[in-house]
Amino acid sequence: MVPLFGRGGSIIRLGPVMQRTEERPLDHLTLLVYAGAPGACTIYEDDGATQAYRDGQHALSEVRSSFDDGVVRVTVGAVTGAYAGQPSTRDLTVRIRSADRPRQVQVRRGDHDVDVPERPAQPDSGATASWSYEGPGWVQIHVPGTDPRQAVTVQLSQ
Repeated sequence: MVPLFGRGGSIIRLGPVMQRTEERPLDHLTLLVYAGAPGACTIYEDDGATQAYRDGQHALSEVRSSFDDGVVRVTVGAVTGAYAGQPSTRDLTVRIRSADRPRQVQVRRGDHDVDVPERPAQPDSGATASWSYEGPGWVQIHVPGTDPRQAVTVQLSQ
């Protein structure tokens, strides 16, 4: 396995494994978040097959992270824009680099709080939100079936 190093504030976006860009939509998004400094990035999506992006057919999502007084917050903003084949829901996995087990994990989807129980590290096997601590090293939060048109905020309290 090749080691992956991330600077504090880095947000690394990962999608499903594909052989070609048009093979499938971004229906599972994984974010690797490295604590230490605020971070931000933009996720760009289009159909992956045509040149419709030239006519404005694409979607953007802003991702921001902050680290204040033992609280880690990661927000995936609502998607703006649209394109043919855009998924109506996606699974979201946020992995936050952390040497310590969090005291509390909270998720807010749109205007609603989501119950997020602690479970063993099996993020793809459940249809409900959950979190796990793969320590020392990572806190993983899995939120299936998110509506990309709604913001999702994950918050850890240390």
